Amino acid sequence: MNYFRFFIPILIFIPFYSCETEFTPDNSEYEEQIVVEGYIEAGVQPTPPYVLLSRTQPFFTEIDSSGFEDLFVHDAVMTVSDGSNIVTLNEICYADLTEEQKELLAGFLGTETDSIGLDICVYTDLSFSMLGVEGKTYELNVEVEGKEISAVTSIPDHVPLDSLEFNPIPDPENDTLQELTGALTDPAGVKNFYRYFTKVNQERFLPGLTSVS
Repeated sequence: MNYFRFFIPILIFIPFYSCETEFTPDNSEYEEQIVVEGYIEAGVQPTPPYVLLSRTQPFFTEIDSSGFEDLFVHDAVMTVSDGSNIVTLNEICYADLTEEQKELLAGFLGTETDSIGLDICVYTDLSFSMLGVEGKTYELNVEVEGKEISAVTSIPDHVPLDSLEFNPIPDPENDTLQELTGALTDPAGVKNFYRYFTKVNQERFLPGLTSVS
């Protein structure tokens, strides 16, 4: 049985001394690459597939807010198949969204709308005709700038919690944080990663800073 705590662990740093040698990366043979970062999730808040498409930069590149927005790759042809259906993902930029759509995008990214200060562009299907489903396999195909890129992923089956409980606060007069502990039975022979979300009252579920175990 694996136990995990919904808390950021305390990091203990042990000072040490060593010799340091200055290293300067060689950018002379740098070749720009397309970066594909895709998501689809099942569960309480299933999402449609959404993909961020950007390009790499040399190590010493200085990027400001306007330069960051220039990293997004536009005009790609992108589809996702679940074996039965195929959806086309359309490029949508934050500045072009309605307030309701901005809330949806913020939920996908696990943040608040007022925390998105950049014109982020994603490829997604706002018709929600394909949502993440446990046990399904999804294939992503991208055509952009004369390149063809593909990837395959599967959503594993849900592993339920065996128990969930709050632990007593050691010093309630000086500590207002509450510790939540969960326990689950990890299926043998399956390589799993677990992610947790929490919410307050009727607010939406948000992942923690160390939400993947």
